[in-house]
Amino acid sequence: MPAKKKTENDQKLNELTLDLQRTRADFENYRKRVEIDKKTATEMGETRAVLKLLPVVDTIERAIVHIPDDIASHPWVQGVGGLVKQLDKSLSGMNL
Repeated sequence: MPAKKKTENDQKLNELTLDLQRTRADFENYRKRVEIDKKTATEMGETRAVLKLLPVVDTIERAIVHIPDDIASHPWVQGVGGLVKQLDKSLSGMNL
C-alpha cells in the first residue's frame, strides 16, 4: 500500500473514530436527558394528583370535626378517621 493511501486511510479512520466518540457522547447525553425528563414528568403528575385530592381531604377533615358526639364512637366513623390519618401520613411522606 502506498504511503499516501495509508495516510488517507489513517486520516479517515481518525475521522470515523472521532465521529463515533461524538455520537456515543451525544447518545449518553440524550439518555441522561430522557431520564431527567421522565423523572420530572412523574413528579409533575404526582403533584397534580395530590393537588386535586387536597380539597377532598380538607373537606373530610372538616366533616370529622363536626361529627355529633352520639355517633363519634361508631366503627364506620372511626374508620373514616383512620382513613384521614392514613392520607395525612401519605401526604406528609410527600413533604406536603
